[in-house]
Order: sequence, then structure tokens, then C-alpha cells
Amino acid sequence: MTVHNQTGSRGMMRRSHSILEVRNFICGHIKRNDAASRRFIQYVAMETSKVLILCRDVKTGRVLVTPREEDLWLIREKSGYGRAAKNDWNIMSKVGPQFFESIDNHRQWRLSFPDHYDVVIWDRDPGDSFTSLYNELQRVSMA
Repeated sequence: MTVHNQTGSRGMMRRSHSILEVRNFICGHIKRNDAASRRFIQYVAMETSKVLILCRDVKTGRVLVTPREEDLWLIREKSGYGRAAKNDWNIMSKVGPQFFESIDNHRQWRLSFPDHYDVVIWDRDPGDSFTSLYNELQRVSMA
């Protein structure tokens, strides 16, 4: 869901804008210390032009793979008067410690063993359909 709205550019009305951008994401668990799991994580991490990945080792709490800080957002908005390029983005949701806590609170089940990785994979570009993310993950997993 991505929405861009701009009114007025010349004339009597003052220019105003409202932009909301949302990225699709998938959360999951992958077996720890498994060759296939490590290979999948490496393949997805190399596809930074299409998808981004954050992988956290649940046993140690260490983050194994993470994108750049400016790519961690999932939902962001920009609104106000004047040119949209002059305003800063307001990040409403991003992948990080608070995101993992939120997901844990909403999950109705728990794994009984800590021998896995928490993995979050999301689109590089906002506004794409979920099927494009899903198809990309299938393509990477077949490699």
C-alpha cells in the first residue's frame, strides 16, 4: 500500500503533499547450524537490489545479517506544505528490537527450543505486490 497525494503547485493554493509508503515483509524461523539455512540466508543477502534481510540468532541474540540503517523501515510517511523533497520522512515502523518484541507479543505460539534464527525479509521498493516478494524468495531458494 503506497499512496502519493499532492495538491497545488502554481496559483492561489499553497502546495501540500501527503505520502505513505509501505513495504511487504515475511517473518520466519530457520534452523540454526544448517548448511541449507546458511546458503539461503547468503543468497537472499546478495539480492539487495530486490529484497532485504535481517537475520538474528535467537540463542546468542546476535544479529548475523542486516542491511544499512536507512533501509530498515517498513512504513514511512511524509506530509506538509511546500515541496515534498524538503521534508523528512517520518518512519512509523522499522525492523529492529521493538519490531521483534511486537511480533513476539502477537504470536500465539512459541518454539520450545532456542536453536533457530529469526529471519525478516522485505521488499526493497515500496508498493510492490506481495507475490513479487514471494516469487523472489522461491527463485532464490531454488538456486
